[in-house]
Amino acid sequence: MRPPDSSTPERGGRRRDPDIDRRCLSSARLLYAEGGSAAVTFEAVSRHAGVGKPAVYRRWESARHLLVTALEQADFDIQLHQTGDARSELIAFTSSLMDYFTSADGPVVLRLMIELHQQSELHQAIRHVAAEKTLQAVAKIIEQGIARGEIDPSLSPTMVTGLLSGAALYEALARRDGLSISTPGDDYVVKLVDLVLRGANGEDSPPA
Repeated sequence: MRPPDSSTPERGGRRRDPDIDRRCLSSARLLYAEGGSAAVTFEAVSRHAGVGKPAVYRRWESARHLLVTALEQADFDIQLHQTGDARSELIAFTSSLMDYFTSADGPVVLRLMIELHQQSELHQAIRHVAAEKTLQAVAKIIEQGIARGEIDPSLSPTMVTGLLSGAALYEALARRDGLSISTPGDDYVVKLVDLVLRGANGEDSPPA
C-alpha cells in the first residue's frame, strides 16, 4: 500500500497524521468489502477506525472520495518470479494470487466484482492496481514462454488469466469456508497450471 504523504496538510490546513490516514483507509476498504459502497460513510469509518469524525471530514471531500482513495491504495502485491520457465512462473503467480485472495484486501476485489456493473468509478479506481496488473503479468509470462517455444502461440493471455484467477479465487474461498475440493497434501496450484497448459498446448499428459 502506498503510504500517505504526511507533508500534505488536511483541508483545514493542519499537518496530516499518517496513522489516521492509514486507519481510515483500511476501515473504508473493510466496510466496503463487507457491505458495499453504501456501508462506507464518514460516521461508519470514524467508528470503525476509532477516529474522531472531524478528522475524517477534514481529510476527504465526501465518503465517495474516501472510498475511491482507499481502493486506489489497496495492496495488490502479486509476486512474480522470473525463472526462465513459463510453467514455474505461472505456478508462482497463481500461488501468490491465492495468497492475495485470502489476505485482508482480498474481499475488496470480490465486492468490486459484485458491484462492477453499477460502480464504474470504483472499478476505474482499482483497475490499474488489480485487473491490469494481473493481465499484464500473465501476458508477459505467456509471451516469453511463446518466444522460448514452450507455449502454443495461439494461447490467449486473457483466457489464461481468467482460468487461473477464477480457479484460484474459488479454491481460496472454498478453503476459507472449509469446502475445499482438494485433499491434504494435494498441490492444487501445480495441477491447475498443468491442466491449463496441457489444454492450451493440446497435450494428453502432464509435462515432465
